[in-house]
Amino acid sequence: MTKHDLPSFSFNSSDDAVRTIGPIYNDVNATNDQTKGLRGAMITKGTFNSGTMIWTCDSIIPPAVVRSDGSKSLFYQPYMAFNTDGIVGYIVMIGARAGANGSNIGWQPIIYKTTNGGATWILINGIDFNSTSNSTINYIKNSLDGVSTNTSVKVPCFDPSEGIDINIDCEWKLHIVGTVKGTAKSHNDSLTYVHQYLNAGETYSWPHTNSRRPYILDFTGDGTNSWQCRIIDSADTECPANIPSLPGFTNNPWANNSQPVPVSSGMRIQTSRSYNGDYIVYSWAESDTLITTNSCKWNEYPNVKLRALRVCDGVLNAEPGGFNITGATGVLAAVKDKAYFHHLSTYLRASAYAVSTSTLMVGISVTRNSNWDGSMPVNHYFLAHISHFLFQAQCSAGGLLHLSAALHKSIKTQII
Repeated sequence: MTKHDLPSFSFNSSDDAVRTIGPIYNDVNATNDQTKGLRGAMITKGTFNSGTMIWTCDSIIPPAVVRSDGSKSLFYQPYMAFNTDGIVGYIVMIGARAGANGSNIGWQPIIYKTTNGGATWILINGIDFNSTSNSTINYIKNSLDGVSTNTSVKVPCFDPSEGIDINIDCEWKLHIVGTVKGTAKSHNDSLTYVHQYLNAGETYSWPHTNSRRPYILDFTGDGTNSWQCRIIDSADTECPANIPSLPGFTNNPWANNSQPVPVSSGMRIQTSRSYNGDYIVYSWAESDTLITTNSCKWNEYPNVKLRALRVCDGVLNAEPGGFNITGATGVLAAVKDKAYFHHLSTYLRASAYAVSTSTLMVGISVTRNSNWDGSMPVNHYFLAHISHFLFQAQCSAGGLLHLSAALHKSIKTQII
C-alpha cells in the first residue's frame, strides 16, 4: 500500500463489493517521470465480513513502451468498471503498448478483463487501428494527419485532457468513450506529441473544419471480436491550456498570470448507465462559438450536453448536437454558460419502461466560483435531469429501431 498513490479513480459499487483504483509508482514523491517510475495500477476492493470492512489489493502492470530515460509511456490515471454483480470488470490504461506497430503504436487503450470478480485479470486485444474493415474507424483515421516520418501512417492519440470514461452495458461489453488527436511523432520518447493547426490566428489540436473536429467516440467490445466504433457527436470547442506558454491560456477564464493555481475545464467526457446496463448516457461540455471571444474555438463558456444510447439495438437518440441541459431557458444564471468542472453520476435512474418509451433521470454537478480562481472555495450546483425517450417500436433483436427526434423531449430540469 505504500506505493499506491491517490486511490481515488473509478469508484465502483457493485452487489459484491466496493472498489477503487490508483496508479503504482516506485517513488510517489519524485519530481520527474524517470525517478517517479509509474509502473501500473492497483485495485483496492472492500467487502463486508460480519460488519467489518475488509480491504484487499491487486495490481496490474501493463506491457508499455519504455522511453530512453527508462520511464513507461503511460498516462497516470487508470480507469475501471464492473457490472452490477461485480463479476465482469475491465481496467483500461492509456499508453503505448509494447510490440504494437503501425497505427497502433500510440497512446491508446491497454485493456484488462476479469470474469471472476477480479480474482484474475487477462490482457485482451485492443482496438486495431491497422485494420481497414471498420468504416467508422477509417473515417476517424482519415480525419487525422500522419506521423512526420511517414504521413501515410495515422496514429490516433487518446486525449485525457478532454476526458476519458469507461462503462459496461447489459451485454457485458466495455464502452471506452473519449476523443482522439493525431499523433505527430513515432519515436518512443515523443508519442504524446500531437499535430497542431492554425485557425483564425489561434493554434488548436484540431483543424475545426468539416470532418476534422473533436469527435466524441464510443469504442465497444469485449476483447473477443473486433472493436466497434460509434461517433456520439462532435464538439465546436477544445480545452484551453492552464500553462502560459501553451495555446489557449489567454482565453482560459480559470488561468491568468495573477492566479496562483491556474486550472482548465475541458469537455470532461463522461458516461452513466442504467442499473442493468440497458441504457448509457454520454455527457460533455462545450461552448457556443457565438459567445466565445472573437468566435474562438476555446471552451470558455461551457454548457453540458447529453446523448443516450439504447443498447439493445445500438441506437442513439436522434437529436444531433446533444441536449443542452445547462443552456436552456430558466437555468440558473450561475450555471448557464458557466458549467465548469461538471461530474456525471455513474448510474442513472430508469424510472419508467413501456413498449416504446423510457424515462431516464441522471445526476450532474457543476462546480465554480465567481472569482474564476482555482485556489478559492467553490460552489457546487446539483442537477437532476429527467428525459423522456420515445421509440418508434419496442426494442428487439429483430431489426434496427430509431428514436423519434420530434418526440424525444426534456421533461424537467431541477438545479439546487
